[in-house]
Amino acid sequence: MGLKEYVMKRLVTGFITLIAVMIFNWVIFRLPSFVTGMDPTWYYVLSKLLGKSEQPKRYVTILLAFKLRWKLPSLHAPIGLWIDHLIAYMINMFTFNLGEDMFLYAGRPIAEILATRIPVSIFLILPATLISILIGIMIGARLGANPGSRLDVAMMGIVLMLYSIPTFWLQALFKVIFTVHWKVWPASGGLSSIGFQAPDRLISFLDAFFMLLLPILTLVLAGFAGWMLLMRNSLMEVMGEDYILTARAKGLDEATVLYKHAFRNAILPVVTGVILAIAGVWTGAVITEMIFVIPGIGNLLLQAIIQLDYPLCEATFYFIALTTILANIIADVSYALLDPRVKY
Repeated sequence: MGLKEYVMKRLVTGFITLIAVMIFNWVIFRLPSFVTGMDPTWYYVLSKLLGKSEQPKRYVTILLAFKLRWKLPSLHAPIGLWIDHLIAYMINMFTFNLGEDMFLYAGRPIAEILATRIPVSIFLILPATLISILIGIMIGARLGANPGSRLDVAMMGIVLMLYSIPTFWLQALFKVIFTVHWKVWPASGGLSSIGFQAPDRLISFLDAFFMLLLPILTLVLAGFAGWMLLMRNSLMEVMGEDYILTARAKGLDEATVLYKHAFRNAILPVVTGVILAIAGVWTGAVITEMIFVIPGIGNLLLQAIIQLDYPLCEATFYFIALTTILANIIADVSYALLDPRVKY
């Protein structure tokens, strides 16, 4: 099988996976209605009316308009209508026609809501991920080249400690230290240290950058350990290969053996992990954005789940699944291009 055939095979399997994810996404949000016999949209009404002196007619009116607009079949509708609705749902997902939100952000297009949150998550998670990878590779290569040295033993103790600490615990600890004890970072979080967006774009950008420094720092501390261990172990394995022994026997200096022969092969597993890690920026943002009150895609997903905003949940899950599938395809193809030993 050639490279073109392999790429086509991965695209086909990725497409099939995406269809399976969409069907699962569609079913999982309608499963409560089949189990309890209650229309899933009425869970929203119950959550709003329970323990509150709200007007039932207001929510009933919203839901009736929602069902009429999106032509939702009733719970006891024939199976054919549900299949038609599933097909229409999949077509809308493929064409990114995500519709309008009727609950948390009533009347706003869901695609527009996602578009305002995605850059925030990218600006938070992507720099933290890339810095973690860079630091991890540099330290891991140094330790892998000299296993058992004093530096290796000392760093392994520190790294294993950081690797075992839950990220959310480290973030909560840093927030308490920097906000309560040192008072150098606003406890309110968000993207503004003054409570509102500055009229000047440059000042607003610098203010948002300052507010993201602390969460980025915690993500780097929690994330670089895994990359360091991966790079260290990969390089140690490569350094024991026969071709490294041959290179040394030819009289090549240690730097050439390390960086020209060993490092190039040792970094291959890291490259695959990098692509997958970049795809996981959305899922990794949920806890971080919740702790630091950052209005990104993770915070949006959390709000949608808590408020039972089904349309927003479905669209967000679909977006995360789509980017993850694409990243897996890119990772597989990249690995095949970088390593000629891979058989398609």
